[in-house]
Formats: sequence, C-alpha cells, structure tokens
Amino acid sequence: MGNSQIKISASGVLLACITTLVFLLSTLMPSSPHGHPRWASKTASFNLLLSVVSAANIWACPEGVRVTRAATGGARHRSAGRPTARGIKWDKRDEHIMGALGRGSFRLLTRASLVILFVLLFIIQTIIACWLDVGMLSFVVACAAAALLWLSYTLIRAKRLPLNLEPARLENEKKESTLQITPLEGLVWEDEKPKQLRPFKSVYHITMALQADTPQELITIDRDYLDRVTLRRSLIAEHGATVHGCTPHGGAAVRELYAYLLGDYLPRRYPSIFQRTPTNGLRNVATGRTHPASPPPEDPEAALRVLGETVEEDLFLLRETERGHESTAFVCCFPSGFDPSEKLGRLLSEIHAPVPSYDKIAKSMERFFSKLEVGKSVKRMNWSVQTHDQLFNCKGNHILPQDDSYTPDEDVDISKTFVRIELQTLTRLPKTNAILFSFKTYMYPVQQLKDEGGGPAFADAVEGLASGNAPGMRIYKGSVRWGKAVCEYLRS
Repeated sequence: MGNSQIKISASGVLLACITTLVFLLSTLMPSSPHGHPRWASKTASFNLLLSVVSAANIWACPEGVRVTRAATGGARHRSAGRPTARGIKWDKRDEHIMGALGRGSFRLLTRASLVILFVLLFIIQTIIACWLDVGMLSFVVACAAAALLWLSYTLIRAKRLPLNLEPARLENEKKESTLQITPLEGLVWEDEKPKQLRPFKSVYHITMALQADTPQELITIDRDYLDRVTLRRSLIAEHGATVHGCTPHGGAAVRELYAYLLGDYLPRRYPSIFQRTPTNGLRNVATGRTHPASPPPEDPEAALRVLGETVEEDLFLLRETERGHESTAFVCCFPSGFDPSEKLGRLLSEIHAPVPSYDKIAKSMERFFSKLEVGKSVKRMNWSVQTHDQLFNCKGNHILPQDDSYTPDEDVDISKTFVRIELQTLTRLPKTNAILFSFKTYMYPVQQLKDEGGGPAFADAVEGLASGNAPGMRIYKGSVRWGKAVCEYLRS
C-alpha cells in the first residue's frame, strides 16, 4: 500500500471516529426548541460525518487510489492529453492552471474548493433539517443528492488529475536494483533433484490459488536442465513460429526481460553455470554456448530464441489495455494441449475461453494483474494427466467443448501415464510494466505417486474434478478417458 493511501485511511478513520461520537451524543439530545424531532439532529450529524470524512480524504490525496497504483507500478498510465486506461482525458485547461500556479498550489486550490463545498452543503442541510418545517422524505432526498454529488465530484477530480510518472519510474527502477538475489555458489546442477509438487485436493474448485514468491525463484535449475534445454533448442529450430512470437507492442518488454535474465539474474543466481565474458557475453557452462548479454538483440524474435534455449521455463509477456491484459510475446516449447501461437495478441478472457467456469475468476484475474507490484512475485500450480511422455504437445491433453469425438474409459498404459504439473509464476517488469507469466513443467509417473503412498489421495483428486464449482473440468482435463483406469490402478 502506498503512502498516499495510508494517509487517506488514517485521516479518514480519525475524523470518522470523532464525528461518529458527535452522532452518538446527538441521540441523547432532546427535541429542539422549535419542536423538531431527534431524527433531524441525527441525520444532520450523519451528513457531517459524510462531508468531513470525504473532505479529509481528498485533502490527504486528491488523486486517490490512482497515486498508489502508479507508485507501485501496478497500472499502465499515459501522458497528459491522451486517454487513460479508463478512457478519461486530462483537461488542457487544468494543465495551464497547474502550470501557472505550480503543482502544490494547484492541489491546495483543489482541496480547499472541495472542503468549502462540503462545509456549505452541511450548513445548508443542517438549516433545512433543524429550522425549517420540511418532511423527512424531502430531507433524506437532500442528503442523498449531497452524497451523490460528493461521490461523483471526487471520482471526476481523481481521474482528471495528472500523474507524475517520473517518480513511479524511479521507484520501480529502485526496486529492481534492490531485488535480493542470493547466489547459489558451488551449485552442482547435475545433483539437484527436481521439485516434488503435489497440489491435489479431493474437491476441485477453480480459484487463483496464489502463493507469495520471491523474485530470486523465477528460474530453477535441476539435473534435467541440459536434456530439457537441448530439446527446446531442437523444438525452436523445427517449429519456429509455433513456439515463439512477438507483436509490435511486445518488443520492448522482450528486450527488458532478455537484459534482466542474461545480463543480471542468471549470472548472479547461478554463477557456477552462467559466466560473464569480457565482450559482454554470457557463457553457459552446461551447454557450452555463449550469447550476448548486453545490449539485448534488437530483433525480439532472436531474443526469444536465445531465452528459449537458455532457461527451461516457458515465458509469456502481457500488457494492460482498455479491454484487459493482452499477450504480446511468448516462447513456449512445452505447451500442454494448446497451440501457443494462437494465444499471441489475444486477451486473457479469450485465451481462457475454453476453460470451464473461468468466468468465476476472470474479473479477479484482471484486477490482480493490474495491481501486481514490482518485486512482489506470486506462484501457483496446475495439474493434468497425460498418457504419453511428450513435453511438446499442442493438442490432445484437453477435451474442448466442441470436441465430442473422445472415447470414454479408454485402455491406459500405466507405464506411459504421467502427472504433469506446471509451477507458474507472475512477475512485474519494472521498466515496461509488462506482466511476465512463466511456468516450469514437471512430469511424474503415476506409478511414482502410488509407490509414495499417495495413490488414494490422487484418485480422490481425479474423481473430485466432477465436483466443486467447476464440474466441467472432468471433461476438459480428459479424465473421462483415462480416469477410471488410473483410479483403479492407484487404489489397487
């Protein structure tokens, strides 16, 4: 939470407590000398509460929550005279006024005018309530009109005030430079075991299920690294535009990500694997290959190819638009039943259209993406089952709504059946404000889960796809094909 938002809350709550006390005391007051009932003093006190708190909030920060979002790098803003993300324009007349008075005087003038407005409203309505003989309905309507005026005027002023983006940019770059990355000195990657993830629940509910993460956990390396990146290099050469792509809006974010990973993160986090060269290159000890670290390639497609064969994680970049978050670039060599090239240039809502009950979390997803701060990474896990060992799989793992050609309760070769788990992360890039969605794929033989003693629990999770708040997941994840055979094996 930014400092401005804290100021709003502190001042608002303090004055709310004071005026609430006045309101409570007014309940003990007898009828006025003019014979008007107690509701007049109560309603007047409530209106005082409304006016003073709103005035205090705007006095603390007329921009409201927009300042907090800019300071944290959470929203995409535009310069003066252009539409903002919500379609509101900054008036040129306000620019001239602010230029003549200065930003501080302009804000003071705005605050003072609003406070005066609210004081006048309170005085007028108190006079009407306490001294004039009007009906309760008329007075309530007056209060409602004042409240509506307060709300609309506050929102209009908050949206029309300009934002100084320079402090926000500097704040983001400061966060970037202070991100804690602990070097894994002496790491022998050949001995590192892959993570053992088991995100299974007996009843499936579609939720965001986010967990806090640290920026230094963005990339993980284990003993499968060399085999995986070698496979990725061959897939990039063979499938080209299917596994990587970029729109005109994504080039800057691709270059920022490239510069961060190859120029900073990888040599700092894994110094025994990635070594800087005297010519601003980065040598990968595991693969024996060297790539330029700084400056990044001008061609974003070339940069994506290097990223794709340097890290195991699949990478998607998104930008915020007026319609929602849009995919602008990707390198994805290990898709789980989808063609990644079809996601390029599409919105989150369009990308997830085939997912059953996605509408239940769609708005929450958009809001969270907008508010994600630099240095505040999060992670989540997603699981599926496949009856083959292929990491590159553009179709087959999912059953789409229009596909009715599947065979239920198929015969399954358990020795070739795997639980596929994606460890997904969300990260905000500090300079372009792009969102990085990355995921690493883990494959576990179903037989391994049974040998560990987790067979019955995973069988419950498979059957639980049909319950919960997204029953369509049973068909979407394909358990109508392999579920019966797998559950019988797990419980045998």
